[in-house]
Amino acid sequence: MKSCNSVRENATECKVTGQSVCSNQLRIMSLNIQCLKNKYLELEVAANSDHIDCLCVMEHWCRDSELSSINLSQFKLASQYEAKSLIIEKDFEAVAIQLYSLKKKIIVAAIYRSPSGDTEVFLKNSEEMLNIFSNENSTIILCGDFNINLLVQSPVKNKFLDILKCCNMFPHISAPTRTTDSSESLIDNIFSNVDTHEVAVTNVNIGLSDHNALTFNLTATPKEEENKKEYKRFFSTENCNRFKNNLKNAVWSEVLAQTNTNDAYNIFASTFMTYFEMCFPKKLLSYRSSGSKGTWITPGIKKSSETMKLLSLKLKTCHDQQFVVYVRTYKKTYRKVIAKAKLLSNDRLIRQASNKSRMLWKMVKKETGGQTKEQEINLKNNENIPIKKDAMANYVNNYFVNIPLTLSSKFKQQPTVTTPMVNTSMMAMPTDEHEVLKVIKCLKSKMSYGLDDVPVSIIKKIAPCVVKPIVHIANLSLSIGHDLKLFIMSTYFCFLGNKFLYTTYILCFSMILYADFCAFWACKL
Repeated sequence: MKSCNSVRENATECKVTGQSVCSNQLRIMSLNIQCLKNKYLELEVAANSDHIDCLCVMEHWCRDSELSSINLSQFKLASQYEAKSLIIEKDFEAVAIQLYSLKKKIIVAAIYRSPSGDTEVFLKNSEEMLNIFSNENSTIILCGDFNINLLVQSPVKNKFLDILKCCNMFPHISAPTRTTDSSESLIDNIFSNVDTHEVAVTNVNIGLSDHNALTFNLTATPKEEENKKEYKRFFSTENCNRFKNNLKNAVWSEVLAQTNTNDAYNIFASTFMTYFEMCFPKKLLSYRSSGSKGTWITPGIKKSSETMKLLSLKLKTCHDQQFVVYVRTYKKTYRKVIAKAKLLSNDRLIRQASNKSRMLWKMVKKETGGQTKEQEINLKNNENIPIKKDAMANYVNNYFVNIPLTLSSKFKQQPTVTTPMVNTSMMAMPTDEHEVLKVIKCLKSKMSYGLDDVPVSIIKKIAPCVVKPIVHIANLSLSIGHDLKLFIMSTYFCFLGNKFLYTTYILCFSMILYADFCAFWACKL
């Protein structure tokens, strides 16, 4: 069973959700859909309505590039058949995934065999695959379109069932799965080594192809879900008022007495964070994770999906021309409705988002199946020696701060420039509390935060209480000069793992100083 790539249409794919809808159930759907591109929204509604956890699709007729652009909400592509060679193409196409669910190790495999495929090759590969699975001591669930009619006696049918029996696997479907005007056949099925009393199966035409959709529901003894734990701060009105009162009564004389920017800031930050931790302590919360739900699939759409199943079932026996036209019209309208519903849902999410551009790109990635890959950051110093991750932030800071000195050291002779005496001069006047409060007011009031968990909105609320030490630090930075650059640069680089992060309250206060400084020079120029 090889995983390959092909320019031709692939035959089988398997999707699996990250979490089951019910903790004591695993629901699997198998369907020969005969072209997925124009039916994936209907398939999504059907899977959502039946609370499907694992979806196996045969004959999707999609190339690799097309398949990657199809997205089913709540599902991720776990495995797909890709064929490089035509040796076993049509004869045996299979994919498999391994799940850990219901306190069991479960292998779910999907197989497709073309009607013109070589049965000997199919039987040989099926036997080899099942022998491998049997050695894993797992629950095995095998589904697919085998194109071996189990309603008709034949040597191929007997050999196939004998192979399955040797692995203690038996069929769960006994009724026809494909019905046409002239014939009925049982070519799709679900086999497993699970006792029939532990499973429930359905065999229903959902109107997506001339094959029925097969569902397999494996149940287990209900188990108590493990609660997830997470540390969280509560920014309630009461806590915010307490934080504000503490800062209001704080004594900043030690900060105001400092003549060094870094010392003044370190004392200020220490006092600020002490009161912050006191008023907004982290609390350990336990909660149960609830399965995600499709927001755009409304109860009305689910009801229409059930109606489609009933109409498709009735169409098998009723050939009245008016009824046939009615079913076609209903199906066409149904497809338009679900397409419009998803469009309106996406439009609503974009309109309600605070950052519309970010939400738009997030939605594009989701719909096209795109995934953001974290890139490893590697930096080398001048001696071509790799820099350690924990020292990378300081190296970047020092590099930018020392650019003037580095460039000047490369000149063999320092150039001298004679300029005429300027009668007028320009200087930076110290900032004041009014200007700093004006800058803070312009910040966006968001609950986003960095490593220290301090949201921007909290800083806006307590601004009058800390404006005095901020003004002193700003003026101290301007008077010394070089510390201002160090102070602003240090806010943007804090390396953690593979990502550059920043500390929110440092960034906000830096933005305050930087914006105040820029506003001053804009007025002068």
